[in-house]
Amino acid sequence: MTWVSDHAVLRYLQRVKGIDVEGIRAQLAAAPIALAAEQGCDTILRHDCTMKLQGDVVSTVLPRRGKEPRPKLRPRYSGATR
Repeated sequence: MTWVSDHAVLRYLQRVKGIDVEGIRAQLAAAPIALAAEQGCDTILRHDCTMKLQGDVVSTVLPRRGKEPRPKLRPRYSGATR
């Protein structure tokens, strides 16, 4: 079977299907996400998805299970006890 790279799928969606990839990128990198990254969060729970950060990069997006009334931010574990 022939393999199709993620890059090829992305370009197909962008160039053939007319998906606004840069618009989606801007939504994912919105100010609250940048603030969460600056604060050291590695997980962001939004109403529609869970976003994983590695530093200031959104590394993956997962579908939400269940519904939360509002977005929540989880700071990275610093090793300190409460």
